[in-house]
Formats: sequence, structure tokens, C-alpha cells
Amino acid sequence: MDASVLRKRIYKLLIFSILMVLSILLMAFLFINHADDSLNKATYTTMDQEIDLCVQRVSSKKNTDLVLLNTFARNLNKETDLDSSLFEMKKESDFSSIQFIDMNHNVYSSKKDSKFSYNNLSDEYKDKIKNGFLGEQSTFKQKNKNYKLTYIVPVYGNENQIVGVLCADSSLKPYTDLMRKSISGGNLYITDFKDFYGIQKNLESNEVLAVIKNMNLSENVNGLIGVKGQEHGIVVKKIGIQGWYLCYVNSAKSLNYSMYVMSRTTNYVLMLFVIVVILLLWIAYRMMVKNNEEMEKLAYTDQLTGAVSFARFTQLVRIYALKNNNYSLVSLNLRRFKFMNEILGRDKSDDF
Repeated sequence: MDASVLRKRIYKLLIFSILMVLSILLMAFLFINHADDSLNKATYTTMDQEIDLCVQRVSSKKNTDLVLLNTFARNLNKETDLDSSLFEMKKESDFSSIQFIDMNHNVYSSKKDSKFSYNNLSDEYKDKIKNGFLGEQSTFKQKNKNYKLTYIVPVYGNENQIVGVLCADSSLKPYTDLMRKSISGGNLYITDFKDFYGIQKNLESNEVLAVIKNMNLSENVNGLIGVKGQEHGIVVKKIGIQGWYLCYVNSAKSLNYSMYVMSRTTNYVLMLFVIVVILLLWIAYRMMVKNNEEMEKLAYTDQLTGAVSFARFTQLVRIYALKNNNYSLVSLNLRRFKFMNEILGRDKSDDF
């Protein structure tokens, strides 16, 4: 067989091997991509369930506090000592303070030394009180040194006429305690997309907060963010309190650790398998080329003289004959060369 034919076959085998490697790489990429998508989907599903549980518990806590405050409002009698009544109400609840504001804007407080004044209230607070005078109850957040919730319910007199409003303040601690029980680590924030109140924090909280503050957050966001080279899922949902949202950020590694380890292990094993296959194909190709060169040398080289063998010589003659080249053929022969072997010995005769 001609050497060029062998080379063509080797090239075809090389091309086939390259195509096979590319196919393996493509399948590996698709598998890894599918595994990562499945892991992200599982992470989003878990986060969505956890944040829904948070919202339900927040809503339940808010409604419970409003029901309790309405109960206090029904039992409030303006003819009694209002300050003492408010003080007793505070003792029976988790509210940090309770105030009664009548239609003339007179203020009574559960804190005897309170300096609570209607004129010092914010415009938003006054608007909520006005709505309370019209029979509307509300829950809203206040931001001062510490975040807190304020509840406002109307108070009705004996003739079912509104005689004022009952206001109660609550810290976020009861809410944060409920939320901590609802999520598996990560970072959870109460936010109005401007300010962020962190509830559940971990070692990466500062990095996470820096990233989400630079994002264009909006309601019902589901996506991925990068924090220190690691992907984190992010979910944003309404909290059920005016102007507030929950922003939950967590990673698959933290949330679905077993699935994360299994996915990453599978990816690493698959990449190692691809590398081993590529290495084996390269080694097989190099061995094939080397073996072919050695076989070609054995077939086409005369072991004694180092010149082309008679078989190769015959091939070359045919090639030149087909090309119609002008050439001369000279044949030499040493007669009775065996006497040289007898006189000089085989080694010397071979050298000659």
C-alpha cells in the first residue's frame, strides 16, 4: 500500500476522532447546562415557597394585631381614665406604645412621660389619622432611628359615632422572628426599593446588600445575581403592608446543599471523563502515527544499506513510468560476492 494512502486514512481517522471529541464536549455542555438549570429551578421553587410562607405569617401577624387593637378600641371608654386604660392595654399586648387621639387632636398615651404631640407627627401619620376619623383602619411603617409598624383603628362611641382613633406602635422584632423561622439562611430584607432593613444575615450580607442596592429592583423579580463569584437567586414579593416588599437572596449551595454537591460532583466527573477521553484519543493517534512510520520504514527501507527496499523501488519505478518522465535505469551486480564473505567476513562484506 502506498504511503500517501496510509496518510489519508490516518487523516480521516483524525477527523473522525476530532468530531467525536466535539460531540462529547457538546453533550457534556448540554448536560452541565441542564443540571445547572434544574438546580436553579429547584432553588427558585424553594425560595418561592419560603418567601410565600413569610408573607403569610406577616399577614397573619398584622391581622392578629389589628384584631387585638380593634378589641381594645371597643373596650375603650372615654369617660374612664384613658391613660390608665391605655397603660393596661399595653401590658396585655406586644405593642411598644398605644395612643388615643380624639377628634380635637388631644393625645392620650400608655406612656405617662410620653411627649407624643399631634403637631409633631409626620404628614403621612396625620393623613392616616384623618382616614381613621373617617372609619378606615391602616398599617404603615415608620422610619426613625429604628424601624417600626404603626396600626390605626377608629374608636366608636356609644351612639356608634367615631370619637377618635387608637394608634399602636410595634417593633419589627415579632415579624423578624417569624421570618427567621420561615427561611433557610441567606439574606432577607424588608425594603421599599430605597431602604433595606436586613432580617436574616450571613457572612456575605454586606456584599449581597451592595449588589442589590445597585440593581433596578421591582415587584415579582426572579433572577440570578453574582456575589463574590458565586451565583445567588433573588426573589421579591409584596409583604402585605403598604409600600413594603420582601427581598430574599440565597444561593443553591446554601439552600439545596445536597443537590448542589451532587450537581457539582457530576459536573466535575463528567469534565474529567471528557479530558480522559480526549487524552486517550490523542495517545491512540500518536501511537498510530508512530506505528505507521515504523511499518513504513520496515517496508520501504533496506535494513542493510539504509536505501529504499526493492519493493519501494518497484513502486517508485511504476510512479515515474505513469508520469512519462525521462529516466535511466542502471542495474549493478557483483558477481561471486560470496567469496568476499569468505575472505573478509560477513560484517566487513556488509560494510563494503
